[in-house]
Amino acid sequence: MDHEHFHTHRKLRKNSKWKKIEEFVHKQMQRYIRIHKEHEKELRYIG
Repeated sequence: MDHEHFHTHRKLRKNSKWKKIEEFVHKQMQRYIRIHKEHEKELRYIG
């Protein structure tokens, strides 16, 4: 995640309406990152 994106999230966090959305997005990103890392490992094995 790039720096600018992180700062935008920080601003949104102050707004409670966005909190649930922010948490959801965060979970999705954690999942994506984990899957991506696993995929990278697999590619390394193949390569």
